Amino acid sequence: MASSAQLTYFAPPERASKAELTQAVHVIDRLYSVRDLLEAVPGPAIILNLQRQIIAANQRFLRIMQVRHVEEVLGMRPGEALHCRWAESAPSGCGTGQACQYCDFVKTLLVALSEHELVTGECRLLTRTGAALDLEMAVTHNVFDEMIFLFVGMRDVGAEKRREVLERTFFHDVLNTAGGIQGLLTLMTMDNNREVKDESFQRLQKLSSLLIEEIQSQRQLLAAENNVLMVEPQPFRLDGWLCNLVDIYEKQPLANNKQIIITSMPTTTMRTDQTLLSRVIGNLLKNALEATEPGGRVDLGAKVNNREATIFVHNDAVLDESTSLQLFQRSFSSKGSGRGVGLYSAQLFTERFLGGKISFRSSADDGTVFEVRIPIVLQA
Repeated sequence: MASSAQLTYFAPPERASKAELTQAVHVIDRLYSVRDLLEAVPGPAIILNLQRQIIAANQRFLRIMQVRHVEEVLGMRPGEALHCRWAESAPSGCGTGQACQYCDFVKTLLVALSEHELVTGECRLLTRTGAALDLEMAVTHNVFDEMIFLFVGMRDVGAEKRREVLERTFFHDVLNTAGGIQGLLTLMTMDNNREVKDESFQRLQKLSSLLIEEIQSQRQLLAAENNVLMVEPQPFRLDGWLCNLVDIYEKQPLANNKQIIITSMPTTTMRTDQTLLSRVIGNLLKNALEATEPGGRVDLGAKVNNREATIFVHNDAVLDESTSLQLFQRSFSSKGSGRGVGLYSAQLFTERFLGGKISFRSSADDGTVFEVRIPIVLQA
C-alpha cells in the first residue's frame, strides 16, 4: 500500500516545479528542428520531461484532446491528458495508482528512462467516459542542455484490435454455429425418422437464434462505440425477465453440467432498454459460466429500492489482482488475445446508455460478484 510519504504504488510520484517546467519548455522552444520533427510524426506525439510530464505536443495530439493550445495540457502526465479513469484516483496522478503497475504506457516510459534507447510497446486505456483507446507507441530517450526528455510517438491501433476480435471470436462463433445448422440440415434430409427430425428442428431453432444473437451483439457494440446506438425504454417485469435469461443461457454449451440459480426475484416492473440490459447481464453470465467448474453453479438475482434495481451475478471463482485491475478494458482478457470485449461492452452499455453503474468484488470467502445498478425508470 502507498504510504503518505511515497504517494505511489508504482512509478515515481515527483513532479517538476513550475520553474523547472518552464525551463524545459524553453529548451525545446529553442530547438526548432525538434518542433518540426514532432509535427512530422504521422500520429499523435508528445515530449515529456524526466517526471513524465508533457512539455510539448504536436497538433494531432491536441486535436485528439480537443484543445487548441499546448498550454492546456502542459505539465500533465499522459494518462491525465488522455483522461484515463485510473489517473484521477491515483495518489499522485498518472503512473502512481495500483492499476498503473499493469499499464504498458507507464512501463514503456520507465524502460525508456532506464535503458536510454528506443522502446516500443502497446497499451490499453479506458477513459472516464468509457471510451477505449488501444495505442501503439515508440519512445526515445534524449538529452538536451543536460536535461532528459522522452519523445513519444503514438498510433491508434483500435481498428486493428476490433478486427482481431472479429476474426478470433465473432467469425469463429458464427462459423461454428452456421456449421452446426448445416450439419443438422444434412441430417434431416438423410434421416426419415420423425422423432430425429423433430429434435433436429428444435436444435435448428436454437442455433439460428444464437446466430442472430451473435450478429446483433456485434452490431450493437459498433453502434455504441460510434455513439449512434438507439436506446428504447420499455416496461417489463423483473421476475419474468430473469427467468427468460436463465432459459436462454442454461441451454448454451457454456452451461453444460452447470446450474444457473435465481436466488432473488422481485416482481417489480421497471422501464429501461430490455435488449441492452439483457446483453449486459448475458455477458456477465457467460463470463461467470466460463469461470465455473463442471458441477458448479452461477447465482443470478435482483434487489430493488425506490429508484433503482441492482442485478447481480455470482460465481465461486476468485479474480487475482492483475485481472481485477484490468477488467473492462477493451482488449484485455485473462483468456488470451482477441478476447475481452464482453465486460468492456457491458460497462459501455450500462454507463453510457442505461444511466447505471457496474461494479464487482472478489474474495476467497465470497467468490466473485458483479452488480449492475440501473434506474427503474429510464427516460426516453
